[in-house]
Amino acid sequence: MITGAGSGIGQALAVGFVGAGAHVVAISRGAERLERTRQLCAGPGSIDCQPLDVGNADGLQQLLARLVRERNVDIVINNAAVYPRATLADMTPGEWADGVVTNLNGVAYSCRAAVRALPPERAAIIVNVGSFAYRGPQPGSTLYCATKAAVEAFTRALAVELAAAHSRLIVNHWVPGTFRTSMGVASGDDPRLAYDRLQAVLRLSRAGPGGRTFLGDAEWLPPRSLRSRVRSLLSGRRP
Repeated sequence: MITGAGSGIGQALAVGFVGAGAHVVAISRGAERLERTRQLCAGPGSIDCQPLDVGNADGLQQLLARLVRERNVDIVINNAAVYPRATLADMTPGEWADGVVTNLNGVAYSCRAAVRALPPERAAIIVNVGSFAYRGPQPGSTLYCATKAAVEAFTRALAVELAAAHSRLIVNHWVPGTFRTSMGVASGDDPRLAYDRLQAVLRLSRAGPGGRTFLGDAEWLPPRSLRSRVRSLLSGRRP
C-alpha cells in the first residue's frame, strides 16, 4: 500500500512495484492523478487505485482491515506529503493545520491502521517517508521541516512500542533523496531511482530492528543507536 501515489516518488514506486509483479494499492486524494499512475503501470503486477485522504483515519482503518482480510499485506509506504513553500507569517492557521494533517497525522493514522489490522506475528514492513530538510531549512519551509522532523521521532517511538509488544511488524524511516518532482528540485535525481533505493531499504529492514533511519539505500546511524534503546527497554534497564 502506497499513499501519495498520484505523483512524484509515490507514483514512481507504484510503477516499480507493478513492474516487478506486486499487487499495489495506490492511495491519493486525486482520482485523476491515480488514473495517470494506473496508465503508467505495466508488467506482471496489478494496481488498485483508492481515492482517499490520509487525514481520514476511519477510511484508512477500513481499507487496511479489508486488505488484510483479502490479501497478505507485506509493505505499507507512507509517502503522502505537502510542501506549501509559504512563510509562517503568510500561512493561515487553517493552512497550517491542513498541512500537519497530511504530513504527520496521515502517517500516524496509516501506522495506527496497520498496527490494528496486521497480525502481530506477520513480518510486514512500514516505511515512513521523511526528509532531512529540517537539518538545513530554507525560507518558506517551516511546515514541511517541522512535520518531517516529527515523522522521524514518531517512527522511533512507534518502533519501541512494537518491540515492547513483541510484534514482528517493523517500522522504519526512509529519506529517499532529492528528486525531480513538484516537491523536489530540477537538478534532482530521476524519481524512478527511488524504487531501487527502496528495495535496498526493504532488504535491510527485514532483519530488524525497527526504528532505523535510511538515507537513500543505506542506513543512517544516529549518535546513539536505537538498537541499544530497544534492548534496554526489553531488558528492563533504563535507556
